[in-house]
Amino acid sequence: MPPTPPFDRRQITGGDVEFFYDHTHPFANVFSSTINYGGSEYRSAEQAYQSMKFNPEQDAHILEAIMQATEAGQAKVISRTFSAHIRPGWNDIKFRIMIKIVLAKMEQHPEIAERLLNTGNRVLVEDAPDDPCWGMVTNEVGVVSGSNYMGRVLMFVRYILQKREKVAEV
Repeated sequence: MPPTPPFDRRQITGGDVEFFYDHTHPFANVFSSTINYGGSEYRSAEQAYQSMKFNPEQDAHILEAIMQATEAGQAKVISRTFSAHIRPGWNDIKFRIMIKIVLAKMEQHPEIAERLLNTGNRVLVEDAPDDPCWGMVTNEVGVVSGSNYMGRVLMFVRYILQKREKVAEV
């Protein structure tokens, strides 16, 4: 996915864009919502994602620490602490893994899926103050830049859910 070009947040009008961020918003990976994925139960999508970075046979101690984390942010910190152990090829699969985790979250939490579907075709932007990869960063004058991969993942999952609804109508 190519990066999203910078834009001036002050120029956004008409509700075409929905910004989200932090543990209070259900679209955020750090939002507390139990997810069953890959045979394990996680407290959040973030915890599931961080767990997927490691090989269960070689890194059981890291996975145990991530699973014991009571907050999503803790799982991310643990993962970063052991970044030298991230499985080979992770960068080649991380976006597909995130799509699968977010889709699982929506399937297991229909109220969040409904909220996602209710965004229609609005652009979803993770307004992350320090993550220009998964989100977009707003500078001091309101210019937003970053790749917004989390927003893109959510829009892709929304598309899948929209198509499932269409098929169910037939």
